[in-house]
Amino acid sequence: MTRVLHAGFHKTGSSFLQNAFFPKLKNVLFIRKLDLATVRTLSSQDESILFSNEAACGYPYPITEEFSTARLESTLEITKCEKVLLVKREFNSWVLSLYFQTLNEQHFWSLQEFISQNRQNLLTWKNAPEAIAQMCKERGTDLLVIDQSDLYKKQANTLQRISFFINGSNYDPADIISQERHNVSRYGMCTIKIYRILNRVLKNKIGFALGRKIRRLPRKLIQGRIGAMLDRVSPAHLASTNIEKLMK
Repeated sequence: MTRVLHAGFHKTGSSFLQNAFFPKLKNVLFIRKLDLATVRTLSSQDESILFSNEAACGYPYPITEEFSTARLESTLEITKCEKVLLVKREFNSWVLSLYFQTLNEQHFWSLQEFISQNRQNLLTWKNAPEAIAQMCKERGTDLLVIDQSDLYKKQANTLQRISFFINGSNYDPADIISQERHNVSRYGMCTIKIYRILNRVLKNKIGFALGRKIRRLPRKLIQGRIGAMLDRVSPAHLASTNIEKLMK
């Protein structure tokens, strides 16, 4: 029996893996919600066990929590995992995606405000993959690091690598029910501005009541056709270069 921990990170394709891939792996018990009660009942299991915990190293939004290898090590001790699967993402692109996620959670700050409040803690995550690799080496824990872009650009090959790492077996591509991204991030300036305005309105009791009544909250609007239209008419778009400038 092999125990594997998928340790995130957030905003690196975890929703796709958790919803469309991990449950389809054969001879693997997939556990998405990690708690001590669940772990204690698994001692007699013969099949491989896969835990998925995006927050294994911390929770990076909306107010950033510092990256921690100690937190990851504690999780490995509790679950008795011998392997760690990590999906990394280019830092500036990752931070931009985190910012959009704060809008999904009904915050209304600008990108500059987000960076200003979270800059120091975000920097603790910049070299996180290297720190995890060092920790796993010292513990003798097997580590597989996947680049998030490969989940979409080289999906078949990447999923094959993950499947083989987890329990040494192949997967059937036909079992993957969806290869689409579960979240749509739109970075047009018009899109972001309207999103922030809608979130601010929603903080008001009247705005919240109206949003509930028509069942069209900001996230559904921006990630739907209206958001796509705003993206097309935006004179400029946020990009990784914006993060690079603000993080200096």
